[in-house]
Amino acid sequence: MSDAYRRAVDSVREVTRTEAYEPALRRAEEATRDLVAMVAETRDRTYEGADETGTIVAVVDGAGEVTDVRISARAVRDLPANLLGPHCRQAVTAARLAMAQTIRAGLDDVVPDPVDWEAGARDPLTVWRDATRGLR
Repeated sequence: MSDAYRRAVDSVREVTRTEAYEPALRRAEEATRDLVAMVAETRDRTYEGADETGTIVAVVDGAGEVTDVRISARAVRDLPANLLGPHCRQAVTAARLAMAQTIRAGLDDVVPDPVDWEAGARDPLTVWRDATRGLR
């Protein structure tokens, strides 16, 4: 559990069991603001991934949206045209997996059940959107 998340939860619990609501509410607000800032910081980053040949690189933002795909001259020369698309998709998937692995600790704070990444988990973008939907 992250420090920001723990402070938010502790502050809310304190509000419910104390008569001094004002200071406890202020601490809860600060902790919530820190948690939202942590999520925003994660969403502002970019993540890279490459296909199995390393000749195609995709970049996604913190929302998992593709912002760039770089296809090297070697990929154009060595890969058959009908495989360029699947290799681009492979690079995008690798970038989204890099995003998911980087934010895994944050997801563990908001997802009730841990995600089993080794057992063929869903697309990380779907996991991220589902987990953060309630934070907006």
